[in-house]
Amino acid sequence: MLEVIKMVDTISSLDINILLQGENGTGKDLIAQMIHQRSHRSEKPFVAVNCACIPETLIETEFFGHEKGAFTDASTTKQGRFEKAKGGTLFLDEIGDMSIYIQPKLLRAIQEGEGNRLGSNKNIKYDIRLISASNKNLVHEIKRGNFREDLFFRIFSIDIEIPPLRHRRDDILPLAIAFLDETNRKFNKNINGFSSEIIRVFEDFHWPGNIRQLKKEIERLVALTSNGDIMTVEKCSRDILAFAAGNHPPRKDKPSNDLSIPNQVKNLEMSLIKQALRKTYGNKSHAAQLLNITRQGLAKKIKRYRLT
Repeated sequence: MLEVIKMVDTISSLDINILLQGENGTGKDLIAQMIHQRSHRSEKPFVAVNCACIPETLIETEFFGHEKGAFTDASTTKQGRFEKAKGGTLFLDEIGDMSIYIQPKLLRAIQEGEGNRLGSNKNIKYDIRLISASNKNLVHEIKRGNFREDLFFRIFSIDIEIPPLRHRRDDILPLAIAFLDETNRKFNKNINGFSSEIIRVFEDFHWPGNIRQLKKEIERLVALTSNGDIMTVEKCSRDILAFAAGNHPPRKDKPSNDLSIPNQVKNLEMSLIKQALRKTYGNKSHAAQLLNITRQGLAKKIKRYRLT
């Protein structure tokens, strides 16, 4: 995943269209937002559209808008997504599921940088950066007649393949830490971390739902764990419990509520290490630099605190 982040850093400032490819749940939407936030368009809108969720009868007005009276129920004028994204980024998620009916008009909008609302002949200029995403192989979709070849070559100058979580084992702990912090805030809870057993299970599990599944698992565990405790395997969902039973012998970790100074120092160090790993997307060398310690020193602390 570090290679993906490096590419994002390189291309975010370039005003070019991008295609993100990868399995469902790999974080394509997060990468799209990251590109937007690091670009010169970051102060302008980020407009996301799930192409698979728009009914064919509404797709033209959703993308390009309509004038009042353009059809029976058009009681007001409506801006389309291309207009709403003015100056910013338009993110077309699941573009491989887009209706073949709308693809020619989308091609013109991208190619000419303009279009018109339904019920109007007035051209509207579009100033957007386009990011598309698909879990389908678009080349195969072209051969099947489901996706236009000319549109395929217009939607991107650079494509990025986002690997599934099972191929990014080093990302699992930093992501889990980030999701724990986020979910603690969301649920107004204070879950102290992970048992060593659950970390081993997480890193070995195949995660068919990728990042999305990991996030939902963390939310489940935070909801079921008492404040001040650590998360343990027995509260995991059914699939992970079955995996753990077949691959990891059960072992209990006793959470500590000791408020002694040594434990407080330990908790502070653990918190700082988690923050550094999160900020560097799990890059231990960069995290060590932020913490002003050596990489070897960081590795020892991670092992000591059973963070990996």
